[in-house]
Amino acid sequence: MMQSFRKVPAALLVLALSAALLAACTASAAQNPTPVLDDRLFGQWSSQADPSAISLDSAGQPIGTVPIGIWFLFHENGMYERVANFMTFAIGGVSVEEGRYAVKGDQLVLTARLDSFFPFEGSPQQKHYRTSEADSSLSFRFGTEDGAVVLYLAETNSAEVLFHFVK
Repeated sequence: MMQSFRKVPAALLVLALSAALLAACTASAAQNPTPVLDDRLFGQWSSQADPSAISLDSAGQPIGTVPIGIWFLFHENGMYERVANFMTFAIGGVSVEEGRYAVKGDQLVLTARLDSFFPFEGSPQQKHYRTSEADSSLSFRFGTEDGAVVLYLAETNSAEVLFHFVK
Protein backbone atom coordinates (compact mmCIF):
# COMPACT_ATOMS: atom_id res chain seq x y z
CA MET A 1 0.00 0.00 0.00
CA MET A 2 2.91 2.37 0.71
CA GLN A 3 4.10 1.96 -2.89
CA SER A 4 0.69 3.10 -4.17
CA PHE A 5 0.99 6.33 -2.16
CA ARG A 6 4.45 6.96 -3.66
CA LYS A 7 3.00 6.67 -7.16
CA VAL A 8 0.39 9.35 -6.45
CA PRO A 9 2.92 12.21 -5.90
CA ALA A 10 4.87 11.10 -9.00
CA ALA A 11 1.67 11.06 -11.05
CA LEU A 12 0.70 14.50 -9.72
CA LEU A 13 4.17 15.80 -10.58
CA VAL A 14 3.88 14.46 -14.15
CA LEU A 15 0.40 16.00 -14.45
CA ALA A 16 1.61 19.37 -13.12
CA LEU A 17 4.60 19.39 -15.48
CA SER A 18 2.36 18.50 -18.44
CA ALA A 19 -0.03 21.32 -17.56
CA ALA A 20 2.86 23.79 -17.26
CA LEU A 21 4.29 22.68 -20.62
CA LEU A 22 0.88 23.02 -22.28
CA ALA A 23 0.45 26.53 -20.82
CA ALA A 24 3.92 27.55 -22.01
CA CYS A 25 3.25 26.25 -25.54
CA THR A 26 -0.12 28.01 -25.65
CA ALA A 27 1.46 31.31 -24.53
CA SER A 28 4.23 30.93 -27.12
CA ALA A 29 1.68 30.27 -29.87
CA ALA A 30 -0.27 33.36 -28.82
CA GLN A 31 2.87 35.50 -29.04
CA ASN A 32 4.03 33.99 -32.37
CA PRO A 33 0.86 32.92 -34.16
CA THR A 34 1.07 31.10 -37.45
CA PRO A 35 0.39 33.75 -40.10
CA VAL A 36 -3.02 33.59 -41.73
CA LEU A 37 -2.59 33.62 -45.50
CA ASP A 38 -5.06 33.94 -48.35
CA ASP A 39 -4.11 31.66 -51.24
CA ARG A 40 -5.71 34.09 -53.71
CA LEU A 41 -2.74 36.43 -53.02
CA PHE A 42 -0.08 33.89 -54.05
CA GLY A 43 1.86 35.05 -57.12
CA GLN A 44 2.85 38.30 -58.83
CA TRP A 45 0.63 41.38 -58.86
CA SER A 46 1.33 44.53 -60.83
CA SER A 47 -0.10 48.04 -60.87
CA GLN A 48 1.36 48.53 -64.36
CA ALA A 49 3.46 45.99 -66.17
CA ASP A 50 5.26 42.67 -65.81
CA PRO A 51 7.88 42.84 -63.00
CA SER A 52 10.34 41.04 -65.24
CA ALA A 53 10.57 44.32 -67.18
CA ILE A 54 12.84 45.63 -64.40
CA SER A 55 16.46 44.53 -64.65
CA LEU A 56 19.22 45.67 -62.30
CA ASP A 57 22.94 45.67 -63.06
CA SER A 58 25.57 44.28 -60.66
CA ALA A 59 25.60 47.63 -58.79
CA GLY A 60 21.83 47.45 -58.29
CA GLN A 61 21.03 50.20 -60.81
CA PRO A 62 18.08 49.82 -63.21
CA ILE A 63 18.98 48.87 -66.78
CA GLY A 64 17.06 50.55 -69.55
CA THR A 65 13.65 52.18 -69.21
CA VAL A 66 11.69 51.14 -66.15
CA PRO A 67 7.92 51.70 -66.13
CA ILE A 68 6.46 53.61 -63.19
CA GLY A 69 4.49 51.25 -60.97
CA ILE A 70 4.35 48.88 -58.02
CA TRP A 71 4.76 45.12 -58.08
CA PHE A 72 4.14 42.57 -55.32
CA LEU A 73 5.19 38.94 -55.19
CA PHE A 74 3.39 36.97 -52.45
CA HIS A 75 4.91 33.57 -51.64
CA GLU A 76 3.05 30.61 -50.14
CA ASN A 77 5.45 30.58 -47.17
CA GLY A 78 4.25 34.00 -45.93
CA MET A 79 7.11 36.03 -47.45
CA TYR A 80 6.64 38.92 -49.88
CA GLU A 81 8.64 41.23 -52.13
CA ARG A 82 7.54 44.71 -53.21
CA VAL A 83 9.18 46.72 -55.98
CA ALA A 84 8.09 50.34 -56.46
CA ASN A 85 9.40 52.45 -59.29
CA PHE A 86 8.54 56.10 -58.87
CA MET A 87 9.38 59.59 -60.02
CA THR A 88 8.53 62.84 -58.22
CA PHE A 89 9.53 66.42 -58.98
CA ALA A 90 12.65 65.98 -56.81
CA ILE A 91 13.62 62.31 -56.73
CA GLY A 92 13.12 59.08 -58.55
CA GLY A 93 14.23 55.54 -58.14
CA VAL A 94 13.41 51.95 -57.38
CA SER A 95 12.45 50.86 -53.88
CA VAL A 96 12.69 47.16 -53.03
CA GLU A 97 11.17 45.74 -49.86
CA GLU A 98 11.21 42.16 -48.56
CA GLY A 99 9.52 40.69 -45.52
CA ARG A 100 6.63 38.68 -44.11
CA TYR A 101 2.91 39.15 -44.64
CA ALA A 102 -0.28 37.98 -42.94
CA VAL A 103 -3.99 38.57 -43.41
CA LYS A 104 -6.05 39.98 -40.52
CA GLY A 105 -9.63 40.43 -41.67
CA ASP A 106 -9.57 42.97 -44.52
CA GLN A 107 -6.02 44.08 -43.62
CA LEU A 108 -2.81 42.86 -45.19
CA VAL A 109 -0.09 43.23 -42.54
CA LEU A 110 3.40 43.63 -43.98
CA THR A 111 6.45 43.22 -41.76
CA ALA A 112 9.38 44.59 -43.72
CA ARG A 113 12.76 43.10 -42.93
CA LEU A 114 14.82 44.65 -45.71
CA ASP A 115 14.19 47.93 -47.50
CA SER A 116 16.51 49.12 -50.26
CA PHE A 117 16.45 52.21 -52.47
CA PHE A 118 18.23 52.65 -55.79
CA PRO A 119 18.03 56.25 -57.11
CA PHE A 120 17.83 57.04 -60.79
CA GLU A 121 20.85 58.72 -62.32
CA GLY A 122 20.83 62.43 -61.44
CA SER A 123 18.62 61.97 -58.38
CA PRO A 124 19.94 63.69 -55.21
CA GLN A 125 19.04 60.64 -53.12
CA GLN A 126 21.68 58.08 -52.14
CA LYS A 127 21.40 54.32 -52.47
CA HIS A 128 20.56 52.73 -49.12
CA TYR A 129 19.83 49.41 -47.46
CA ARG A 130 17.90 49.20 -44.18
CA THR A 131 16.78 46.33 -42.03
CA SER A 132 13.91 46.54 -39.59
CA GLU A 133 10.89 44.71 -38.26
CA ALA A 134 8.38 47.51 -38.93
CA ASP A 135 4.73 46.59 -39.54
CA SER A 136 2.46 48.39 -41.95
CA SER A 137 -1.12 47.57 -42.88
CA LEU A 138 -2.94 47.87 -46.16
CA SER A 139 -6.64 47.32 -46.64
CA PHE A 140 -7.25 44.80 -49.39
CA ARG A 141 -10.09 43.34 -51.36
CA PHE A 142 -10.49 41.34 -54.54
CA GLY A 143 -12.63 42.29 -57.51
CA THR A 144 -12.96 41.55 -61.21
CA GLU A 145 -12.15 43.61 -64.26
CA ASP A 146 -12.83 42.34 -67.77
CA GLY A 147 -13.40 38.87 -66.30
CA ALA A 148 -10.02 38.76 -64.55
CA VAL A 149 -9.40 38.80 -60.79
CA VAL A 150 -7.88 42.05 -59.56
CA LEU A 151 -6.54 43.15 -56.18
CA TYR A 152 -7.21 46.52 -54.57
CA LEU A 153 -4.73 47.74 -51.95
CA ALA A 154 -4.88 50.98 -49.96
CA GLU A 155 -2.99 52.61 -47.14
CA THR A 156 -5.06 54.30 -44.43
CA ASN A 157 -6.80 57.42 -45.79
CA SER A 158 -5.43 56.79 -49.30
CA ALA A 159 -7.04 55.88 -52.58
CA GLU A 160 -7.07 52.24 -53.61
CA VAL A 161 -4.46 51.04 -56.09
CA LEU A 162 -5.56 48.42 -58.62
CA PHE A 163 -3.25 45.42 -59.17
CA HIS A 164 -3.53 42.87 -61.97
CA PHE A 165 -2.49 39.27 -61.48
CA VAL A 166 0.62 38.58 -63.57
CA LYS A 167 1.32 34.91 -62.79
